[in-house]
Amino acid sequence: GYCLRLPGGAAAVLVMNRANGGSTLLASVPLEELPGLDLKPGWKVSVRDLWGRADLPPLDVSGTLEVAVKDGDSAFLLLTPIEAA
Repeated sequence: GYCLRLPGGAAAVLVMNRANGGSTLLASVPLEELPGLDLKPGWKVSVRDLWGRADLPPLDVSGTLEVAVKDGDSAFLLLTPIEAA
């Protein structure tokens, strides 16, 4: 996969499954390991599925991004820090 730092502390994440044969890839990455994502204690991270055009549940900054990708497919996500209220 790939992670690209974006303005405002956001990050774009691309996960690809190049397998062939019916397997599903489960990618699991702690948010703190994603380069460029601006994480502050107490904040949340919004997750937008760019291919599916849908918002996913927000994650705690100490959480883990988990993505399931069918073989021959990809997931493209936008992660944006949300300041604590």
